[in-house]
Order: sequence, then C-alpha cells, then structure tokens
Amino acid sequence: MNEDKDRGQRIAIMAIKENTPKDVEQEILNLISAGDTLKDLKNRGYSTHLS
Repeated sequence: MNEDKDRGQRIAIMAIKENTPKDVEQEILNLISAGDTLKDLKNRGYSTHLS
C-alpha cells in the first residue's frame, strides 16, 4: 500500500513539473510533501494543472 502511495506522489510531481506555472508549483509540491497524491490534488481543484 505504501508503495502505491509513493508511486502516486512521483506521478503527481512529474505532472506538476510539466504542466504547472511556477507560481502554483511550490504550493502543489508542498501538498505532495504533506502526503497528497495525484488523485488528492485533482480533488482539491488542481486538475487544470495536472493533465
């Protein structure tokens, strides 16, 4: 289970680096370091930055 969460976080970071303006990037990276996954970020409304 923990391995799946780590994978989700890595996928989220890659998506952020590719699709997110710099002013939003740090905020999203902070959420990931707090434990959010790609699914969590999309649920928070960041889906426009995570295609």
